Amino acid sequence: NKRFDMADLAPIRRVLEDLKANCSDLVHVRTKGLDEGAQAKSDEVRRAKMTFTQRKLKLLDKEAKKHMLEEIWHDHVQIDPEEQREAERETADKKEVVKKLKKANADSLFMLKGEAQQIALEVDELNEGARKLEAKLDATKRAQVLAVEQQQQQASLVERIAHHRAQLKKIDSKLRMAQGAAEELQQQRESVEAQTADVHGHVQRCVQDREVVQQQLMHVQTLSQRHVAQQNERTAWFEQVSSVIRSLSGISCAQIDANTFQYVLPTEHALHICIDAAQGTITSATLHPPTVHVTDLELHAIRLNSVEFLVR
Repeated sequence: NKRFDMADLAPIRRVLEDLKANCSDLVHVRTKGLDEGAQAKSDEVRRAKMTFTQRKLKLLDKEAKKHMLEEIWHDHVQIDPEEQREAERETADKKEVVKKLKKANADSLFMLKGEAQQIALEVDELNEGARKLEAKLDATKRAQVLAVEQQQQQASLVERIAHHRAQLKKIDSKLRMAQGAAEELQQQRESVEAQTADVHGHVQRCVQDREVVQQQLMHVQTLSQRHVAQQNERTAWFEQVSSVIRSLSGISCAQIDANTFQYVLPTEHALHICIDAAQGTITSATLHPPTVHVTDLELHAIRLNSVEFLVR
């Protein structure tokens, strides 16, 4: 039997150190990047599981090889009891380290599962938020479509309003023209009404003037009738006076005008007497020719007095 020392266990020690380093790397890989996205963490968990499974298989393979080596060692190699105990202590320590690493891996896996569940919840919340956002996006799209339709309708309404405004402007211009014509007609009507009022006033004044003229005409007719009556009365009176004078003095009388009578004296002179018919008096008496003798004047005076007496 060949004797081996502790240096021959170096490969096993290196394997255990590599396993420890791999476990440390695994812990580092599993714990880093937890703040990343849910999909990345899920991928990391999946990769960590695969890595752990691979390393576990490698560890089992190494353990199997180690057991085989131990069996071969116990069968063919004689080891010092102290070295054997030392090797067993180191192996037990390493197993304890491996157990601790397994426990740490289990704890990390549990934490990762909890974090995965938390991430799943967050992912669900994010999915719910995404669905809500998609619903809002759909509502926004529908609102945008409705807004576009409303804008098109508003544009159509604006065009129709502009068309109606143009028509209203035309109607307004026509209405203004009609109002101007109506105002002109109103002014013409007011002018005609004023003229009609003037005509009515003129007619009323004419009626009043006609009534006044009729009254004046009636008064004139009355005066004319009175004048005619007076003239007839005077004519009769003059005829009566003339006949009396002719019968008393034998003087012939002739009427020259309305107020003048000529009494022909039995001489070469003529006596012209002007009588006021209204007063019944002699206004003047002249001889023609004016030259006459005093005795003739006395005779004329006597005759004149006789005529005035008769007139009175």
